Amino acid sequence: MKPTPRRHLLAALLLPILCLGQTARAATFTYDFENLSNGALGGFDNWVNEGGANYIVSTDILPGNGTQVVGNVNFGGSQFVKRTNGGSFDFGDLSGSNFLTLGFDGRFVGGGSDQIHFKLRNAANSVVSPIFGFEGDSFMLGDSDASLPGTINANDWVSIQMTVDMNLNTASLFYKNLTDGDTGFTAVAGLQNISVPVQNPSVWTEMSLRTGDYANNMVDNLYIATFDAVPEPSRAIFAALGFVGLILRRRR
Repeated sequence: MKPTPRRHLLAALLLPILCLGQTARAATFTYDFENLSNGALGGFDNWVNEGGANYIVSTDILPGNGTQVVGNVNFGGSQFVKRTNGGSFDFGDLSGSNFLTLGFDGRFVGGGSDQIHFKLRNAANSVVSPIFGFEGDSFMLGDSDASLPGTINANDWVSIQMTVDMNLNTASLFYKNLTDGDTGFTAVAGLQNISVPVQNPSVWTEMSLRTGDYANNMVDNLYIATFDAVPEPSRAIFAALGFVGLILRRRR
């Protein structure tokens, strides 16, 4: 029998391996504020002020991501704002998946009792997702926190992601410093596989933000995604590449 050309063997082995790197994704939603005009946020596109009335939409220029962002403009006291599904954005029913990821980009002033929090909730605010974000000089996830690394400075734009295992009821936090040009997320030490209450995403219909006490905290790109599985593609690929190398050596 004529031996299979080496390039064909590689293709046959690598195709299923590369497919392992494709995370099974059920749904992805991003709210980026780009459809809003500068000015007060409350009262537009289903956004409602719940505590304080200081959220504004602006085009951020310092240090700047060049897009529409929202934030509180006054010092002192927490600010709360929510948005109910409908109109131009609806994340729908998030139940039925194994993993949930929530994220946002934040420009954090930091210090004291300052904060930026993001969560999903029902209309009565009685059933909520794990709350995560910035708290003082720390990251926070639920009732746990971890100090910010020295690479994050006041006014840096930082992307934060929380992934919840809906079966094990655990959550983990990750960050990426956009101002420093980070291209990948880093796991927050001490905020991995934190126990969280049993989730009920079928009743979540709203997004909620909280900021305070300091002025000029900004938020952009609220991110919601559900996943059927979260594989470890790098480990699978490296193991398989070793297997390919072994086969090729034997064929010589």
